[in-house]
Amino acid sequence: MSTQGQNRRQFFQHAAVGIAGATLAGTLPGPAAAAEPAQGVQARGYTAGRYFLALDGVQCGFVKAIEGGNITAEVISEPANTGGFANKRLGTARVEPFRIAVDFSMAGKLFSWIASATAGGGGGRRQDGVVIACDYDNNAKTQREFFEAIITEIGFPACDAASKDAGTLTVVFQPQSVRFGKGSGKVSWAPKQGAQKLWVASNFRLEIDGLDCTKVSKVDAITIRQTTGQEQGGALEIPNLKVTFSEVSAPTWVAWHEDFVIKGNNDEGQEKGGRLVFLSPNLQTELASVVFHNLGIFRLADEKQEANAAAIKRMTAELYCESMKLSYNAAVLG
Repeated sequence: MSTQGQNRRQFFQHAAVGIAGATLAGTLPGPAAAAEPAQGVQARGYTAGRYFLALDGVQCGFVKAIEGGNITAEVISEPANTGGFANKRLGTARVEPFRIAVDFSMAGKLFSWIASATAGGGGGRRQDGVVIACDYDNNAKTQREFFEAIITEIGFPACDAASKDAGTLTVVFQPQSVRFGKGSGKVSWAPKQGAQKLWVASNFRLEIDGLDCTKVSKVDAITIRQTTGQEQGGALEIPNLKVTFSEVSAPTWVAWHEDFVIKGNNDEGQEKGGRLVFLSPNLQTELASVVFHNLGIFRLADEKQEANAAAIKRMTAELYCESMKLSYNAAVLG
């Protein structure tokens, strides 16, 4: 695993952010709205433990973690005319992408944006918005407005029947520009009644046409990216799907693998559709789902097991997928 991947994982594991949810009191604070400290009074430090997101003036809620959104420039080295030291200068300034972790307590406005990004056609619609840093009393301290942002990466966590961990989605978006300012006022947030506060990674259901998915125990993490033209919007890179299930439910999988892979009956008409559904704690209410189109199996194998281990015999299947689209329950998430 790369150092960058480790840093990102550490960031999301250690970010301390609340989930109590929100409506901005009054309008979004602008850079000119906050008063300067009185002359001679030293500004006090504060702990920024909560970050609030709004899109196009619509309150979306507190994110679980956030990084990026800074302005940086590349350092360019040029050979010196004389001597042994290179001349250095800055290249063009650019905005770093935002990376946020969110759960299903966020408002539907965010999930609508994510859904538009998975629909194809250049990465979805562009959004303006603001991220407000608050102290633990929800007083707005600073803010970063962003403009013309487009989603470049969406990460869905692994779903594991044995997990007790809260699951979060990762969203990366690239703005064309940002503006920093001071915050003012207080952030207060009342999530829609019935909105899911905490989704656990074991609360899921996999559905694939014609396959027995009742014994599926794990679906590996899914990350959708744009392969090119991140700032303008480009083609989507759709990952493969890896599914683990008990061997007792294997017959339908084995039959499809034999026909599709071994016998070669693998034209488009033999591909399948399906859904990965994220469920509320009652395991009945659907919060959202990833809809799969044109699934094709290309590998079926026994899961690695130790000799004499008292464990359920499992198999893993790997499938390609041509498109994945997010669908969300607007009645629950807003």
